[in-house]
Amino acid sequence: MEISSPSTLSRRHFLAYSARLLGTALGAGSLFSACGSGTEPLLTIMVNMPSHYLTEFQKRYPSLRILQQPENRTKLITSLMGRVGIDVFEYVDEDVPVFAHEGVLADLSSYSAKDPILPPSNLLPVNDAYRWNGTVLGQGPRYALASSWSYPLLWFNKTLFDQQGIAYPSETVPMSYDELLALGKRLTVHEGNEIRVYGLEPGWNTGMLYGLLVQNLAQAGTSLFSSDQTRADFTTPQAKELLQWYVTWAQAGIGPSPVTPANVTNVQILYRQGKLAMMIADTSVVGISSPLVPSPLSSQTGFAPLPQWGARRLTGCFASQGIGLAAFSQHKDVAWKFLEYYTAGPPAQDRIAATGLLPVVRSLLHPVQQPTAAQHQLLWRILEQQLPYNTALPFSPYIHRGDMIAAIEQSLTAVMQGQMPLDEMARQLTETVNQRLKEGKQAL
Repeated sequence: MEISSPSTLSRRHFLAYSARLLGTALGAGSLFSACGSGTEPLLTIMVNMPSHYLTEFQKRYPSLRILQQPENRTKLITSLMGRVGIDVFEYVDEDVPVFAHEGVLADLSSYSAKDPILPPSNLLPVNDAYRWNGTVLGQGPRYALASSWSYPLLWFNKTLFDQQGIAYPSETVPMSYDELLALGKRLTVHEGNEIRVYGLEPGWNTGMLYGLLVQNLAQAGTSLFSSDQTRADFTTPQAKELLQWYVTWAQAGIGPSPVTPANVTNVQILYRQGKLAMMIADTSVVGISSPLVPSPLSSQTGFAPLPQWGARRLTGCFASQGIGLAAFSQHKDVAWKFLEYYTAGPPAQDRIAATGLLPVVRSLLHPVQQPTAAQHQLLWRILEQQLPYNTALPFSPYIHRGDMIAAIEQSLTAVMQGQMPLDEMARQLTETVNQRLKEGKQAL
């Protein structure tokens, strides 16, 4: 699934939800219960998963009753603020500072430390996105485990490469961004005044831009943010050079952009139609029945590692979904066992086999547990080559990623269309983002 990023909840919004919603009934859920008197422990979960997994888990704990609530953010906030009615729930890493500040998240560090299945040594770096030391994400207590995640790759249409006699990108060695741009120009096909085939979509239309900026600056040995993640700077030479690359791409007319818009609402449609040669897209959209890889195109789709901006090779997760426990839960021990089951047991194994999502534990990287379909084997081969370079990226928790993407795209659009010089745009964007970061920090 595409890892969604619901709006980050500021403390004042958190409290507003509480005042308005506290006492609201949680609504009907699905109850899985063994025969008994009704006094057995009740584990209330807000996790979207097929019921047969709950039935299987409950067989391991015959005296346990499980109440599955449909995922609903309002109900989750109500339960957390009321400190009742929830034990296990999914949320995004951007919520960690707010939830932790309110004291409603259980610290899972001690559970992981003594668990034979989920010790820290078995957790992939993506799990560090749910650590928070009160100042910086990625450090300190562990408040959740990643339940689903993926990272972007370079997708390409082999047929369009073949038609022009161009060699496929390497499966092992990332190309540079300059090489990517040159390749995109070669693959762009014009028919009169129309573009028949776009050569490159570099993440502009697939929600990857902010993550790519953060990752590429990290590859160059610098950061978009200050060490405490409270300030951003788009005016550094490294940041401006990276922003200029996207301006150059747009003005070259080789991909759907504010300069050369396409008559589609989703670039995946262009890819399916054979009108887009390369794109940077998240692997979470992959699946046997995914519209991105329908059977007519499956054999035509190739994958390559993301291009590299700086000297340091690294790759990160741009967004994830995590699963955590309520600090006030009366059943933390069995709730932890549910996390263990969900993140390393049959539900996780089945997710890996059916989608392009990645495991959160090293033990599920074994080839025996990989998908067997030819297209998935190719995907997994490319994905596994990136795992040694996986790291938690330094996103600031004080601004929602959707807000950051919107601010960057709006500012860059003005430069792409010749309405503003890059230096002026970088200065204004820095001021705008820093004001939002200040507000986000104050909201805690």
